[in-house]
Amino acid sequence: MTKNESLSSLFGKAKRWAQQELKNASTVTGEPRDQRNAEERNERLAQQVEDDSERMRNEAMIAALTPQSVKDYHAYSAANKAEREVNDAADARAARHSRSGASRVELSGCFSGVAEGLAVETTAAEEGNDLYVNVECVDAVPMNGCTLRGFCFLIPGFHGDGSYPLFDHDQFDSTQYELYVEDEFDGWAFHPSYGPGVIIVTGGIADVDLVLGSSGSETAHLHATVVL
Repeated sequence: MTKNESLSSLFGKAKRWAQQELKNASTVTGEPRDQRNAEERNERLAQQVEDDSERMRNEAMIAALTPQSVKDYHAYSAANKAEREVNDAADARAARHSRSGASRVELSGCFSGVAEGLAVETTAAEEGNDLYVNVECVDAVPMNGCTLRGFCFLIPGFHGDGSYPLFDHDQFDSTQYELYVEDEFDGWAFHPSYGPGVIIVTGGIADVDLVLGSSGSETAHLHATVVL
């Protein structure tokens, strides 16, 4: 065999091998690749349908085997819970209404509006003379920029009538001077760094003047007259 014949024979074998590989690439187990892929998709869909059917059969069997008394109990429990929540809300509102009176608050700045007839609750500190004051709207009051539910403040070293300026110090707690607003993720509270704060008590009535801030740069001014 000549050198040219050897090369020609080798070239022919390579050509036949390439043709066979191309044919193999287009088939899987003797079937066209697209056809096999379609069959696999159909098999997966059929399995999913079978699994869903089995799950539904199991759920139906559980429902059929569950005594009606158990079903009634669950329904009763859900209805009873909803009724308790309604009653608790009504009781809380009645309690606020019983504490309501001549107290009022006005907001200005990023929030603005007036709320009157506020409910007031005072609590003396267990140690020291601080007086905690919680003020709530009987019903939430829509204002410009917020819906107000209430606010709280602390009168440090309460001794009756007098002026109580609020200064910054190591133990100053802003959570004692919070504004309660609905649908607000950022808390609003007073801190002396936001602006001046003072509480003046005359004849059992507290005149509260605070600048409130949050995590942003905006501030709101609170001016309230609270019957203690």
